[in-house]
Amino acid sequence: MASLDSSRATPLITLIAIILSVAALYFARAVLVPLALAVLIAFILSPVVTWLEKLHVGRVLSVAIVSMLFIAGSAAMAWVVTHQLLDVTDKFPDYRQNIQNKLAVIRSMKDGRISRATGTVSELGSEISAAAASQPSGKPIAHANPRPLPVVVQAQSNPFSLLTSWLGPLLGPIGTGGVVVVFAIFMLMNRKSLRNRLLRLAGRGHLGSTTRALDEATRRVSRYLLLQSVVNVCYGCLVGFGLHLIGVPNPALWGVLAGLLRYVPYLGPLIGGALPLLLALGAFDDWKRPLFVLAMFVVLDVVTANFVEPMLYGSHTGITSLAILIAAIFWTVVWGPVGLLLSTPLTVCLVAFGKHAPQLQFLTILFGDETVLSPEAQIYQRLLASDPDEARQIAEAYVRENSVDALYESVLIPVLLLAKRDGDRRHLDPSEMNYLYQNLRDLVEDVGDRFLSEDPGSGNESERCAKRSKNEVVVISAQDEGDEIVGVMLAQLAAWNYRIRVLSAGRISDLEHEFRDGTPFAVCISAVPPCALSHIRSLFQDLKAKHPDISILIGLWRFAGVAQRAAERIGLSADDKIVTTLPEITQHIGILCEHAC
Repeated sequence: MASLDSSRATPLITLIAIILSVAALYFARAVLVPLALAVLIAFILSPVVTWLEKLHVGRVLSVAIVSMLFIAGSAAMAWVVTHQLLDVTDKFPDYRQNIQNKLAVIRSMKDGRISRATGTVSELGSEISAAAASQPSGKPIAHANPRPLPVVVQAQSNPFSLLTSWLGPLLGPIGTGGVVVVFAIFMLMNRKSLRNRLLRLAGRGHLGSTTRALDEATRRVSRYLLLQSVVNVCYGCLVGFGLHLIGVPNPALWGVLAGLLRYVPYLGPLIGGALPLLLALGAFDDWKRPLFVLAMFVVLDVVTANFVEPMLYGSHTGITSLAILIAAIFWTVVWGPVGLLLSTPLTVCLVAFGKHAPQLQFLTILFGDETVLSPEAQIYQRLLASDPDEARQIAEAYVRENSVDALYESVLIPVLLLAKRDGDRRHLDPSEMNYLYQNLRDLVEDVGDRFLSEDPGSGNESERCAKRSKNEVVVISAQDEGDEIVGVMLAQLAAWNYRIRVLSAGRISDLEHEFRDGTPFAVCISAVPPCALSHIRSLFQDLKAKHPDISILIGLWRFAGVAQRAAERIGLSADDKIVTTLPEITQHIGILCEHAC
């Protein structure tokens, strides 16, 4: 009872912990956001610092060089953006006429239908306003005595107040930026000490898993951010160069903004392309160059998002596209626009930790890009869902990447194991078992017809022996149709080397009739666990009593127990053997065939 109560309490404790964690992230965002930004910058600069340290530059000097270059580059970028942004603001009045002309063209489209619709909406709005401003009798509404307006006395301005009013809005971002830079430099200087402290704090009793999680998160995030920075710099340079060729004013500004905004998922590229497009609409009196701008951004975004990024770091994040979207929404709600910027790196870290921390494993299952279900589980689930077509597609895809042998041994036999286990536990009724077996048989026959239609031409001695001899291998199903399906697999794989006949469980009594043309050189009893060894023993002893010279192979497919103990329980002789895999039984059949020749 106590264990049951604890198992029920564990999900509740996990849910409470998640709620408290989200609340802490939200209410402590004033402290956590600068810290997270500092970690982000440290991740970007850490590979460069490590590279300099490998050149024996020294940790302090390496951090100083990288920090100075980063600060200088950021300051230069801020100066360029501010200078050109002020220049664009000064030119806005010159673009007014071009914008009005283009709006007039848009209004006149489609024979003035847009204009008529707009006028109708305006007239309806005027009528509704007039009706709301009158009483039911038509008399105007008597307004209450208006309140007296307060008298505002403007204080005499002085240079200090003017300076404060101008610099006040800038002091907050500048101060936050300074704190972020100081945090980042401190982390770069003491990253090994911070790593050890984090391991001491989180890895007590789990040092191995915590070390692996931390190393994987650091490697993934650092590589992702470094490669993304390279891609964004190249993207911004191409945007600036392309806008310069088109003739858009201030191309350096839009190139820098386009590169920076690509760090923001989804919205960043849209905003980075919309701003220069709007400027082009106002700067030029024609439609050709704005269309050039639009085409340039479409081509660059398609190539970058679908070819460059997946090739460079698509597989290094470890999260799916859906996870990126969900993470962007979550972190934006919790931390605002900065959360949107940090959403991908933070989610990568959580998924990496979830691979090694059982408490966070659900994050890896929900957001990780690794296959959640194994191929055998996927096929079994699709068959249970009465979708054999998708199960066949999964099997065919597996065969194209591996082989038919691997499909049978590593996928379809485990599917039979799952089915028989659920059948023994009464999770599947007989009709469901029959449906599943029938579709598995159809799948095996279809795969054999499509992918095993050509003679491999092995030409070995056992093949020539089998083709000369009338002897054959007989496969007997131990209990049900699942055992027979494995026999069909074996018959397909050995069709070009041996003549194999598969008998169903209900035809064991006809075994003597099958031996009328000659005694087979080997008999295989096919059994998919869980199976009753007593039943196999009875079948084995019956065969040995009637045909003592026949070599018998017991196929306990993927048997997890000790084969020697099972052989002792069945009572196998020295000439008989237990096999657990299809490659193993084909090897033994070849040996027996050579002895028979």
